[in-house]
Amino acid sequence: MDEVTAYQEIIKLLPQLPFEVLKDIERRTGDWMWSRGNEDDPYIRQQLRYGKRFVEEYGKRPLIRTQSAVHLAILTLSFNFICKCFLFKRKPKGP
Repeated sequence: MDEVTAYQEIIKLLPQLPFEVLKDIERRTGDWMWSRGNEDDPYIRQQLRYGKRFVEEYGKRPLIRTQSAVHLAILTLSFNFICKCFLFKRKPKGP
């Protein structure tokens, strides 16, 4: 089985994040991927660490947001990833 990339780990982490953090990570990673970055680059790993730290420190607080906001962020990240693979003709990592 293939190793999970930092980008894929971020997608799994998104439902646990407040909307503001979720959108910040989505914007930063999306910009990075569009600039021909890799889904396992140190910058993507840095964003993953930021998300994990936030969940560890604030994870016990109830989050008020709609599921549609989470779904939108996940779709945006997935769309950025798919477009990058198509445009730059890279074979995506993962399952």
